[in-house]
Amino acid sequence: MDGMPRLLPLDDLPHEVLAVAPHADDEVLGCGGALALHAARGDSVRVLILTAGEGDPRLEEARAAGAVLGVQVEGLGLQDGALAAELGLVERLDAALEGRALLYAPAPSETHPDHRAASMACAAAAARRTGLRVLAYGVNR
Repeated sequence: MDGMPRLLPLDDLPHEVLAVAPHADDEVLGCGGALALHAARGDSVRVLILTAGEGDPRLEEARAAGAVLGVQVEGLGLQDGALAAELGLVERLDAALEGRALLYAPAPSETHPDHRAASMACAAAAARRTGLRVLAYGVNR
């Protein structure tokens, strides 16, 4: 074994998916293959980009990538570099988790401050949910 965990069989994973990405492209780099597999089996896959909002070219690029993957992409438009100070982030993530059974979130071992803040906020929002599965992805350890 090379130190990486074994891959989970996709058949065992829920069909209602939310992936949270601090920045546009984190979802593609971190778990894009898994999201594409979910979409290919007909799952409902929603990606939430925290720091890109309407009118932001990064969100348009993320939506184009999402179309290739077969997933829906939305943006919150929060301030890049300041997610740790974002009041209400946990509540917004909790609302986004409504109807979702699987969350892909940044790993707590990430080095970028926005990634760590997103990871902690996702963990706090997930703790409010019963039966939610959480899988962490890495981008920049």
